[in-house]
Amino acid sequence: MKMNQIQPSDELPRYSEPKKVIDLSSVLLLAIGVISGLFAFHLTQTTDLNALVIVPSVVAATTGALNLTTIKGAR
Repeated sequence: MKMNQIQPSDELPRYSEPKKVIDLSSVLLLAIGVISGLFAFHLTQTTDLNALVIVPSVVAATTGALNLTTIKGAR
């Protein structure tokens, strides 16, 4: 074997690809936001509550939806 040849792939260093995984806490936050949003909507339709009651549930659902996946790097 000559000195300037590339070694076979068996001898090259191996690394693992980063993986996208679902973040469980974000899924729970999204579910809580949707459920509380439905409850708040129901309350605004049946009582005289202000529609601003829905705002915290929209924030929770949006935060949960934007962070559903995380990227896990190699260890």
